[in-house]
Amino acid sequence: MIVDFTIENFRSIKDELYISFEPFEEKGPNTFLTEYKDIPELFRVITILGTNNSGKSNIIKALSFFTRMIKHSLTYSKSTTLPAEPFFATEAVEINTETKFTIRVLANYNEKIALYTYSIAFTNENITFEKLTVKPNDDKEEEEELLYREQERDTIKIHEEITYSKERLNEELFNKILLLTFLYERTENTNIEKVFNEVRYNVLSSENRTDFAIQATNSWIEEEITKEEILQFLNDADLHIHDMQFKQVKLKVEDFRDNPEKIPKFRQKLIQEDKGEVTITEILISKQNSEGKVFQGYNLKRTESSGTQLYYGLAGIMIRVIRDGDFLAIDELSNSLHPILGRNIFKRFNSKVTNPKNAQLLFTTHSTEVLDIPNIIKDQVYLLSIDPDTLATKMESIAEYKGHEKKLSSQDYLQGYFGAIPSTILAPIGTQKEGK
Repeated sequence: MIVDFTIENFRSIKDELYISFEPFEEKGPNTFLTEYKDIPELFRVITILGTNNSGKSNIIKALSFFTRMIKHSLTYSKSTTLPAEPFFATEAVEINTETKFTIRVLANYNEKIALYTYSIAFTNENITFEKLTVKPNDDKEEEEELLYREQERDTIKIHEEITYSKERLNEELFNKILLLTFLYERTENTNIEKVFNEVRYNVLSSENRTDFAIQATNSWIEEEITKEEILQFLNDADLHIHDMQFKQVKLKVEDFRDNPEKIPKFRQKLIQEDKGEVTITEILISKQNSEGKVFQGYNLKRTESSGTQLYYGLAGIMIRVIRDGDFLAIDELSNSLHPILGRNIFKRFNSKVTNPKNAQLLFTTHSTEVLDIPNIIKDQVYLLSIDPDTLATKMESIAEYKGHEKKLSSQDYLQGYFGAIPSTILAPIGTQKEGK
């Protein structure tokens, strides 16, 4: 389970940006108990509310970048340019090329819960710093360093329990590969395995998220989730879907040469990488009206709205994440979805009844209706805005605003009580005349 994470020097994020699932002040039904003494409670849901161009998507992209780097680090060669995206510097700030990520997670350590802290720093050329520590849930036990790496001092250290030859490590590891990933693949240390699996979370960025989600759900049906589970999830949203059939279709390069808009970009890439051909799944749908009559001939991608397509994709991911007690980050959750469906997703994660394994959800939105969700509290909402001088993303928790004791509401936000709203310059409607 995730406690918190920090991001520094990534895209619109300049200074350290901190997001925590730990309550600042309020405690109540929206938290769950962790059994870790120093961090007794965590939230199941955190949301980030911000205006257009405030950097919401960059937070989700940072998480996606971080987890991809951990998953695929061993595929990098010595000539690889690391895909770092440092802060988009302006003349008002000094350019810094080192990007930093830190994440803290709770996981079992010697059959007891413990706090793991994993940090990395890197540029386009090198991994400059990496450190993993574990702090057992016992005041008598000190924090232990499991791995340490620092490029400037040419230092690499691993815990004595991690059995790997120092000679082989120096010979095989180079400065483009994460030590965590390397040890996960080359050793069988349970601490390394736990941290590696904890930080390989599910991230849906705004780019191609619907197609990616649909593809993920299709790949899991019958093997990890059932069609009946998907249908139940969809019908809880009142979509009138009676049944689904899955048809395998082969796509070839010539299928989209004349009509490239016909096939999403990520599918075109799959076709090109797979020697001109790839098999995809089409979802054929039947619907049922209030009288029980069934209608055939619907196709998820061709006849259904973007919101229905997204909700279908989210169905498989959410069922799996909640079942496994995992973590999910979604960019712009409110896009394409009715507000009530967005609330239902919040409620599924926020409730210990529908989320007994305490899966965690982080989502961004520009919809102020999130502040009107029943039972949401200040500690669960972060606000984003842009620094007018540096154009860097700024973030604050609503919990940091003192004196606001009443229930959250979108009206307070829109009236500027918390800031973080656009400073539009518009004359009152009706005051401008044509030609003036």
